[in-house]
Amino acid sequence: MIRSSLKPLTTVALALATLWPRPVLADEADERNRALLTYSTPQPPHYLRVALEELAIFGAGIGQYWYDKSANSRDWQFKYDWPSLRERLEGKAYSFDSNGFDTNFLFHPFSGTLYYSSARANHLGPFESLAVAFTTSFLWEFFGEFQERPSINDIIVTPFTGMAWGETTTQLGAFFLRGCPTTANTILGSTLAPFVALHDAADGASRVHSDCEESSSSHRFRFSLSGGEAWTEGISAYPQITGALDTEVIHLPGFARPGLGWSTFADGNVSRLGVNVSLAEPRSSTVTDFTLLTQTVVAGLHYRNNYIHGGHIDRHEVLFGLLIGAEYSRHRYLPDGAADRVFLLELPALTMRYYGHARELGWELTLDAGGAYGAADALALPNALANGSKPDLTSVTQAEGYDHVAGITMNPRVRVDLGPTEIGLDLRSDRLYAFRAADRTNYVAKTPISEFRRRASLWMSFGAPRVERFLLSVNWTNRTGSVGDTHVARNELSLNAGIELAP
Repeated sequence: MIRSSLKPLTTVALALATLWPRPVLADEADERNRALLTYSTPQPPHYLRVALEELAIFGAGIGQYWYDKSANSRDWQFKYDWPSLRERLEGKAYSFDSNGFDTNFLFHPFSGTLYYSSARANHLGPFESLAVAFTTSFLWEFFGEFQERPSINDIIVTPFTGMAWGETTTQLGAFFLRGCPTTANTILGSTLAPFVALHDAADGASRVHSDCEESSSSHRFRFSLSGGEAWTEGISAYPQITGALDTEVIHLPGFARPGLGWSTFADGNVSRLGVNVSLAEPRSSTVTDFTLLTQTVVAGLHYRNNYIHGGHIDRHEVLFGLLIGAEYSRHRYLPDGAADRVFLLELPALTMRYYGHARELGWELTLDAGGAYGAADALALPNALANGSKPDLTSVTQAEGYDHVAGITMNPRVRVDLGPTEIGLDLRSDRLYAFRAADRTNYVAKTPISEFRRRASLWMSFGAPRVERFLLSVNWTNRTGSVGDTHVARNELSLNAGIELAP
C-alpha cells in the first residue's frame, strides 16, 4: 500500500525535474566568454605587483598631502604619540570630516579608482580588488593622515566609488579590447582601461580577440545632442542645449541568444555609464547640469528562456544581482543660481531586470533599489538663515553648506522597442537624512536636515536602427529640502528635441 501510494508522487517529481530549467553548464567556451579578457597563455594574479603599485599610489598621495601642508594642517588634531594611536585603535577618533565637496566626492573617489583599477588589471576579481582598495584607503586614513581624525566618509566613499567607477570603465575598455585589434578599438580600450593595456604590454600578454567575428557581449551605446526650453517654477523659460552619453555592456554567455537555463556570475559582467551636460543656451558657458552615473552589477543570477519561433526569437530573460552605483551631480535650478550638489553611492542595492521580445515588440523592465550614502547640499539652508532662524548645524554644514547623508533610493525604468521606434521612461526617487553625530568637533547638532529628490524622464526616438535617430524627451525634477522648520521646493520641467546616434 505504501509503495503504490508513492508512485503518483514519484511520477510528479520526475515530471517537475524534467520541466524545471537546469543550470547552464559552464564549459570552457562559456568561462572564456564570462571572463573580463582571455589570453592565449593564462595570466595569474600578480599580487606582488599589486602591492608595489598600491604603495606607489599611496606615496604619490603622501607627497601631494605634504606639498599642500598649509591647507591640510588645519585638520591636524593628533600627534605622533601613543595616546593618539590608542584613540584610533579604540575607535574613538573616527568622525565625518569637513573637507570641500569636490575633495570628498570627486578627488578621493578618483584615488579609489586608481586603487581598484590597479588591482583589477593585475587579474584580481572585483571583490579582491575592492578589498585592496579598502585596505589602501584605510591605511591612508590611519597612517597617511595620522594627525587627522580618520574620516568615516572617506573610508566608505573612496573604495566603493573606486569600485563603481573602476569596474564600469574597466568593463567598457575590455569591450573594445575584446574586439578586432583595430586602431579605434585599441585607442578606446587603452583609454578606458589604461592599467590593463599597460600591464598587458609589460607582460607581453597576447589577448584573444574573442569578439572579433561575433561579439559575446550585448551592448547599447547612445550619443545624443538636443536643444529645447527649460522652466523652473517662478521664472520664465530659458533655452537649453544638452549633450548625453549612455552606455551599457552585458558580458554574459548566451545573453539574448536562444537557450534555456540559469547561471551565476561574479565578475562585474553588467555595467552602465551615463554622462549628461546641459548649458543654459548654446553660446553660454553656464553649465546648468552635469551628471556622472556609473553602475555595475558585480554578481548575480542570469536566467534565460529564449527560442526561435516562426523565424523570430521569443525572449524571456531575467537578471537579478548585487548592484553598486555612484552618481555625482551638479544642477542649477536657475541659470544664474548656485549649483545644487549631490553625490550618492547606491550601497547596498539590488537590481532586477526582465528582458522580453516577441515578433516586432521588445521590452526591458528594470528596478534598482537599495540604500544610499553620500552627501547633498542643504537646499533650505540659505532660506533658514535669511528668515532669522538660528539652526544648530554640524561643522561641515557651517563651513561647506552640505551634509553627509544616508537614505534610500529607487529607480524603475521601462524601455519598449517597436522596431524603428523606442520609447522609454526613467524614474528615480532619493530620500536622504543628514547625519548629526560623529562630527569632528564631537558636537551633536540638534537641527534635523532632510533632502528629497524625484526625477522623471520620458523619451522617444525613431529612425533607422543603429544610425541617426530623431529624439524627443520630457524631463521633470522635483527637489525639496528641510532645515528644521524651514522647507524649500524646486520644480523644473524641460522639453527637448535633437538627434541620437546609436552605433
